[in-house]
Amino acid sequence: MKKAQTASSAATLIILIAGMILLYLLFLPSAEREALLQDDYSYPDGGSSSSSTTITTETATAAIEELVGETILSESPGQIYYLGETSYEHELSAVNLYTTTEADVLYDLSSLYVKNGMFDQLFKEVTFYVDDPDYTDNVLLSFNIEKAQGRLMIYLNGELILDGDLGEGTLDPIELDSSLLSDVNVMEFSVSEVGYKFWTTNEYQLENIQITGDVTDISQQVSKTTFTVSDTEKYNLQRARLYYYPDCSPKSVGALRITVNNDIIYSSIPDCQQINMVEFSPSVLSAGDNYLTFKTEKGEYLIYSINVKTELEEQEFPTYYFELDEDAFIYSEEVDRSKFTKDYNCGDTDGYCPSGCSEDDDPDCCFEGRNQYWCDVQPDDAEMRCTEISEADTSKCGYCPSGYEDEDGYAPDECEEECGDDRDGACPSGCSKYYDQDCCYEEDEDNFWCNEVPIYGLSNACETSLSEDECDHCPSGYEGEGSNDPDCPDESSSLVEVYDFFPGYDVYLVFTFVDDTERKNADVYVNGHKFYLDTYDLEYVRQVTDYIEPGTNSIKIEPRRSLEIRKLEVVVEQGD
Repeated sequence: MKKAQTASSAATLIILIAGMILLYLLFLPSAEREALLQDDYSYPDGGSSSSSTTITTETATAAIEELVGETILSESPGQIYYLGETSYEHELSAVNLYTTTEADVLYDLSSLYVKNGMFDQLFKEVTFYVDDPDYTDNVLLSFNIEKAQGRLMIYLNGELILDGDLGEGTLDPIELDSSLLSDVNVMEFSVSEVGYKFWTTNEYQLENIQITGDVTDISQQVSKTTFTVSDTEKYNLQRARLYYYPDCSPKSVGALRITVNNDIIYSSIPDCQQINMVEFSPSVLSAGDNYLTFKTEKGEYLIYSINVKTELEEQEFPTYYFELDEDAFIYSEEVDRSKFTKDYNCGDTDGYCPSGCSEDDDPDCCFEGRNQYWCDVQPDDAEMRCTEISEADTSKCGYCPSGYEDEDGYAPDECEEECGDDRDGACPSGCSKYYDQDCCYEEDEDNFWCNEVPIYGLSNACETSLSEDECDHCPSGYEGEGSNDPDCPDESSSLVEVYDFFPGYDVYLVFTFVDDTERKNADVYVNGHKFYLDTYDLEYVRQVTDYIEPGTNSIKIEPRRSLEIRKLEVVVEQGD
């Protein structure tokens, strides 16, 4: 009797379990029920039936053996610059330009006697010097005549400047043509012949001979200053502009000539008493010392607020591509576990702050603080990525080039209408389309915008078009202006295709540098998956098997400091 009761209880339990399984199958979605009944289901814990494999292990084995020992990618990236700034300012000291003009005695002689007779002749030559003939004007020759007979002839550098029968006394000064002057000048005094009066002598006795002129001192009309341009700045230049404030009087000054490294960038009378701007070609700048020269021919200039401003090109980081044979992967289908579970990573905008994650490393950790704001682009001061902003200190707005915002995407009141404010409906001048939603839509109303940093970096924040693969670059999904939503695939299916690289084999990135003394820092993205490179070694090896995909793969390098990579390789090796 006791055994019969036990058997009856067991049968009841079996029927109850069978009924529960049947109810579970009835309430499953049709696609999952079909996959389960066909033994084609892969469980969320990673297990799957053998029938789910769509590529035979024999084919995969053959494909992987062709890859082992081969260099799949070999590139020589060379120098990759880190741009910590988007612009530079070179402020220079004030300069004073002026000229002075003073009367000066160029030559002085107490007396001079010349004669010309039938049997006796005496002519005189005098030599005088002019330091700078171009800046010597109003040159005069003066003398007194004590004795005069015949015609007096005077030559300057071979050119006759006087031929006359003069009388005794004081002669009006003779103006000399400045064009006849040179550094070394010869003046010749002679007397005409006596002719038929052979018994007489023509002669002149001159006293107090002087040559005078107005000499302009130009030693202070030129000023040269020096500023330094780094290699990083030089090789990424986009624009160069000079700002200066000339204190001058337009009616009393001559043209101002400005040169950069001997290239003339300006030559005219500037606007006095206001800031002047001259834009010039960045090609005239050199890496290292550069020379800025101001020069005037006339008048006085006091030039201050001198500033050479440069803007750098928007940096494009190198990306390299390589192919992996699709046959080298094992494929299956499984329930999309992301619909049921979520991996929370420090740094992701996912509404969750992982344990041990800093507020300066994760936006969600930042927003846990009161009145705190997040910067999508890491500022120069890493501790300012998450900060509190209040009316008491609005200067913090300038630390974040992409604009601070709260968890709803709004800029703080103190930073409204600046670059990065996505809700003000305006694009500030000079703001990048990758920093401000309004700038993205201003460029083209059909562009698509990502509200957080895309997995490949900010260069994908504003897209003109989207492929099916690119739709996944933005964690929260791209959005268009108004009703212009992107045409991205429906992610509602509960079954997804999964793949794994052939078991027992791994893919490695191998970086070879030019030295083992400098520190090398970079963020490296493999198909959007980021890892941090930090080494002093000559070679750095990283296993990236979990990041690779069938077909085309990408490697993007974003340096945190300038570095030089001699060789970048992708290789496949068999595991231990």
